[in-house]
Formats: sequence, C-alpha cells, structure tokens
Amino acid sequence: MSLSDVLILCSVLSGLAAATGPLSFNPGQEYVFSYSGRLLTGIPELSESHYSGLGVRAQVVLTVRGNGEYGITIQDAKYTKINGELKPSSGAQGNQGQESTSSTGPNWRNLELPNYSDLPASAAQSLRKPTVFKMNSGNGEFESMTVDQNEPTWSLNFKKGIVVLFQTKGLGNTESSVDSNMASDLPEVSL
Repeated sequence: MSLSDVLILCSVLSGLAAATGPLSFNPGQEYVFSYSGRLLTGIPELSESHYSGLGVRAQVVLTVRGNGEYGITIQDAKYTKINGELKPSSGAQGNQGQESTSSTGPNWRNLELPNYSDLPASAAQSLRKPTVFKMNSGNGEFESMTVDQNEPTWSLNFKKGIVVLFQTKGLGNTESSVDSNMASDLPEVSL
C-alpha cells in the first residue's frame, strides 16, 4: 500500500462530530480546523502492541464563498510512519465513551504515535492547492468539486476525504462519526 493510499484511508476514516443540518458558515469568512487522522493495523494474537500504519496532522482551511460554495486548502501537513511497538499515551482515558483498553489491548485512539515529520515539499505543495466544492444548502449533500487538472490523483482523493467530513447528508441528530459509505457519494476524480 502506497503512502497516497494510506493518506486517503486516513482522511476517510477520521471523523468529525456529527452535524445536525447543512453547513452554517458565514460567507466571506475563513475557518481553520485541526485535522488528525491515523490508520493502524495489527494482529492482537501475535502482539498486543505492534502496529503498522500512518498518522497525519494538518490544518484544513475552509473559505466560505457563498451560495453553497466552499474552498479548501490543506496546510502544515505532517506525517508519521508506524512499524513497531506503540504504547498508550500517559494518562490515556477513553475517547468518546470508548474504553481505553480491552481484551485485545489498548484502544487505538489512545496510542502515542512517534514524532511527526513534514511532508515532502512536492506533496505539501499539492495539498496547498486550493480546491473548490459545492454543497446543497438545503440538505448538506455534496454536489460538485472543481479541481486543478495538474493536481495528482492522490491529493485530490485526500481532499475528497476531507470534503466528505463536511457533508451532513443523512447524519440526523444522532451522535455518530462520518459513515464511510458517504465517501461513495463523491464522484470519482479522473484526469
């Protein structure tokens, strides 16, 4: 699995708190969100603390253009590669009602990841390219995405994963993270 595949999976699997309706931001304003995602895999029967995967942190800058149109850029992206023993963070507590440990080991949300590094310059430049998307202001459903034809597919897919976090279609009033099936609602980007 390539770094770009892992970045895509991290972005789709990470969740924001569920929204109760369409996006409600002020036109002309810019909002900055801290994004953190991780993709870890391991086999508890072989080792409770050995994992492989990737962690990603970045700032997502959302610019509200109006009429359901938004722009995003990904800034200050950092990553960490994981292939080894991970221990729970000191003072780890359950996250979102999750137990901090279970019969198969610590909760993956509470594992301390190694130090993060800056993305390679070309990857960071691709993520910083502005991307415009449109949401239906009535129901919060994704409608379209305008992309730079020269942007790498992995970068577009990463951004699609971020955009789906803002989609509020079908989330209702229940506390939930983003349904991974919602990502399938986004059209496939091909160059």
